[in-house]
Amino acid sequence: MAWGLGKQDELESAGDGRPDKRWQTRNRGKGAHVETIINEYISQELVRDPALLPLADDTPLLKSGILDSLSLLRLVIFVEERFGVTMGDDADLLSENFASVNTICARLRALEAAK
Repeated sequence: MAWGLGKQDELESAGDGRPDKRWQTRNRGKGAHVETIINEYISQELVRDPALLPLADDTPLLKSGILDSLSLLRLVIFVEERFGVTMGDDADLLSENFASVNTICARLRALEAAK
């Protein structure tokens, strides 16, 4: 997998909803798993109800209400910036691609393989 830490790690929160460095420092190095990175971002930036934590990789993000339209947009922006992919295709933005951490990572791997 070609995903490493990139310029996103140098960015600091500008108070605009973009991810800050609190969780990124935990994932330094090439050994960071995509599932861990996505799970930590969702858990720390998007989950509003602490009772939903810890978040399992197969937790239904849409059905449980963790992701709504705004948080889904924030997640797409994070994924694009963090992993250097573009999710602008209608096929990428289907709800089934965001059903869980596992499905998000499967879509990322498919996008990486298509490069």
